[in-house]
Amino acid sequence: MSKKSTRLEALHNTFEKNGILPENIMVNDTLIREIKQYADAVPDYRPPSYTKHLLGDIIMIVFFAIFGNANEWGEIERFAKRKETWLRKYLELPYEIPTDDTYRIVVGNISTDHFFMSLPAS
Repeated sequence: MSKKSTRLEALHNTFEKNGILPENIMVNDTLIREIKQYADAVPDYRPPSYTKHLLGDIIMIVFFAIFGNANEWGEIERFAKRKETWLRKYLELPYEIPTDDTYRIVVGNISTDHFFMSLPAS
């Protein structure tokens, strides 16, 4: 069994603290698209040779997976594979679903302050 990620737990707690709840997000297409705009605006620190997957897509998959109670990187990948058809309503996913390592590396290196300080009120 994989070790639970403290980073994912912190993100989940931040969602709850800010009143960002699954029941307010998952069935609201307009709000999902608005949040996607914020995710797309997060500065991408990665060198061009490491940008196969779009940063906004990665952030949104992590966001949705946390709502689905994912607390390990592998769970995020499995969630995305199960929900790929639904995710494609909102995300580009030009190179299919990222791997668990991609989520771990990317989320471990972005400033979540930018994202959470910009989120619209629910």
